[in-house]
This record gives sequence, C-alpha cells and structure tokens, in this order.
Amino acid sequence: MSRHCARFAATLSLCFTTSAWCQATDWLELFRQLVNREPSIQDAARERAFRVLIPKLQTEGRAELAMDVAAIAAAFRDANEEIRLQASGLLGGLALARLDGTEALASAVPLWLSQFDDQNRRVRENAVRAIATLQPRVPAEALSDLLRVVHKDDPMVVRAAIGGLARLAASSPEAVRELSDLASSGQPVETRRAVMQAIGYYRAVNPELIAKIGETLMEDNRDLVMEAIGAASRIGAAATPLKPALQRVAASSADRDLSFQAAAAVERLGK
Repeated sequence: MSRHCARFAATLSLCFTTSAWCQATDWLELFRQLVNREPSIQDAARERAFRVLIPKLQTEGRAELAMDVAAIAAAFRDANEEIRLQASGLLGGLALARLDGTEALASAVPLWLSQFDDQNRRVRENAVRAIATLQPRVPAEALSDLLRVVHKDDPMVVRAAIGGLARLAASSPEAVRELSDLASSGQPVETRRAVMQAIGYYRAVNPELIAKIGETLMEDNRDLVMEAIGAASRIGAAATPLKPALQRVAASSADRDLSFQAAAAVERLGK
C-alpha cells in the first residue's frame, strides 16, 4: 500500500471506493457496496478503493475532480447514515491528500460549511476538519463559520476549528482575537491547551498570540505550561520575547520535566 493510501486509511478509519467506469462513477452504488453486510462485496469494494479510487482522485484534473465531488455530494441525500459517513470520509480524505485542495476542492467548500451543523457528529467533525486542513490555505469564506463553531459543545469540532483559526491568523485579525480570547483564563483548560498546540503547530506568530504564550507560561497548571513551552519551541525566533519567561520556568519550577523543557526551549532560541 502506498504512503498516500495508508494516510487515507489511518486518518479516516473509513473505507471508500470507486471503479474505472466510463464517464461517471456511480458513487452511491459504491457506498452501498461498502455498507453491504456481505463480506465479499465489501472486500471487492475495498480492493478497488486502494487500486483505483485513491490514486485517481489524488491526481485527476480539477474539472474531472469537480464532477466526482458533485457525485459524492449527492450521496448525502441518502437517508442511510452509513452511506453519508462513507461520503464524508472520502471528502475528508481528499482534503488531507490534495496539496492543491483549496482550489481543486472549491466546489466542496459550500457543502462542508453546510455540514458544520450536521446532525451526525462524525459528518460534522469531518467537515470542520476538512476546511481547517485544506492546502495550501483555509478558504477565507470559512472564517465566520469557524468563529461560530469554535464555541460548540463538541471537543473534536472545537479543536479542528481552533486549528483552522490558527492558520487564518496571519491574515485575519478576527481569528487572532478569537484565539486570544480562547487562550485566556476562564476558558476550559482543554480549549486553552488546544490553542497553544495550534499556535505552535501552525506557527501563528502574531504578537498578540505570542503574548498569550507568555501569559500561559505563568500559569500554575502543569499541562498548560507544557503546551506553552512547546508552542514557544515550535515558532522559533519569533518566540524570542518569551525568553525571560522561559528562563523563569527553567530556574524556578519544581517540576524537573518542565524545567528541562523550558531550558531546552531557551537554548533553541539562542541558535
């Protein structure tokens, strides 16, 4: 199995397929095969998935891909939730796999945004994560919906939306303000940790967000401080203003691991 095929399988934990039929693939029928209770039918569908579907969708031109996206999207009208999950998993996998996804999958963006409030939790999470991970950039039109769902009572959706906002922070003052608020005391610890992780992972080097890392380094919560150290380490030279705070943690923390990680972050800033 190729690295890209494995990436689909590991990320989505869903199986999806197609076949090299003439002009248009009957995606709905293929999804029905995947949820069929007969193992031989499922196995044949999975085999076609990794031999035909994934390579084709990863490499086909944008016009052809738009046709496939439209056919896949039609499956969401089916009442069978298993079929809807197959379609959701496939589109989510494409968002991860296509490095030109922002443009190549533009026709899927309205569908994903409409699914931010889908009644099915997994469809909802796949849609938010797809938008948040599109390459090379998050669509600007997704900002208002990300700002909205980041306050939902759904941890996976919140984490995905935070990642999307971190990627938008370079161009969106609204995204920066929201992330800053979410990183503030009074917010749930897990939300604040997710913000620190996203700032570091996506290298959101806005000065306001760097200041939030500094504030978090002064917290008493060990997990929060560790995430803040990690964020400072990942953003590199932009974290230089945090050096005094990191030095304080390294010198004063009774937690040997925290002290070590903070000292290591200071050393990395000096290189």
